Amino acid sequence: MEVRLITGSDEPYRWSYLPEKAHLFQKHLSKHTLGAYVELFDEVGRTFEAMTVSYDKASEASTRPEVVAASFTTKIERLEHSCAVLEADRVRLIEEGIHWEAQATENCQLKSNAEHEFMISKADLESARAIIRDLRQQIEASSSMAEESEKQRASSVQELDEVLKVVKSIRSSLCQ
Repeated sequence: MEVRLITGSDEPYRWSYLPEKAHLFQKHLSKHTLGAYVELFDEVGRTFEAMTVSYDKASEASTRPEVVAASFTTKIERLEHSCAVLEADRVRLIEEGIHWEAQATENCQLKSNAEHEFMISKADLESARAIIRDLRQQIEASSSMAEESEKQRASSVQELDEVLKVVKSIRSSLCQ
């Protein structure tokens, strides 16, 4: 089988190529330079490819070929679309990662603040407990002192009552 760069309608293949390689398919192979041969050899399967074609069996007289395989350009477009979708997913995942990292940082800061406030509250509670103990001791001491003062007052009142009786008795005896 002969390979032709310019294919006719009776060829079992046709070329699929990127627009920048169109110049290679505008001349017959024998009319190209050595540089074009090197370019064809290096780029085959990368920027251009041969695609098989079959003729519409419903009308064998038809000279219009029907493409069987997906074109090279179509494959590239599909891959580029897949890459774009993957890139969008990657960007979305990076943004989500940044969001979750910020959330985790905020949560760590909130936890640290809560722990600090807890320690302050715990110290305040211990201080309050110590004050309550001191106040209870002072209340007990004051109660003891109040009881002692009450006893002394009662005793003083009795003594004053007795002194008052004696003074009344002396007064009555003086006035008589």
